[in-house]
Amino acid sequence: GVLSLMLAGCGNLSHVTDEGTTEEVVWPSPEKVMFNHDGTQKGSWPLPEKLRQIKAGMNKDQIYQLAGRPHFAEGIFGVREWDYLFNFTGPEGDYTCQYKILFDRNMDARSFYWKPENCLPEAETAEYRESVPGDILFDFDSWTLTERGRDALSRVAEKFQAGHVVGVKIEGFTDHLGGQAYNR
Repeated sequence: GVLSLMLAGCGNLSHVTDEGTTEEVVWPSPEKVMFNHDGTQKGSWPLPEKLRQIKAGMNKDQIYQLAGRPHFAEGIFGVREWDYLFNFTGPEGDYTCQYKILFDRNMDARSFYWKPENCLPEAETAEYRESVPGDILFDFDSWTLTERGRDALSRVAEKFQAGHVVGVKIEGFTDHLGGQAYNR
């Protein structure tokens, strides 16, 4: 009993609560990385898309599939803290980040930390365009949406809600008839 409690404490650098949180994040020295110990480069080159899939509630096997094994000597029993040393390529060249995952008493992932903060490269954004013909949106000489226009815009909104939309830009024009002041 006492030996297992001692070993459980050895696997965590930060004081990890039963809920998988800590008041003070303690980072291992990058020099102590145990991953890729042959050669001069330390850490791994993960796919950012896989790291973005990691979320609270995942177990260690699920995280292992996405991020690989922890990169530091984490201990043997009761380990509730995993540390990684990741390499990425950005606009200014290659850079290194540390990543930490804390687990709750049930060994489900609960807290996630980056050093430096926000280190994960931004996701590439895809542009999606949708056009709705103006003649179904409005009747002639009217600024009120038609029923067909509301239906068409609802279908467009459903498509956007199905994806991870960061922003929407709406552009529209009046017809060529009428003066500028009237059309405004």
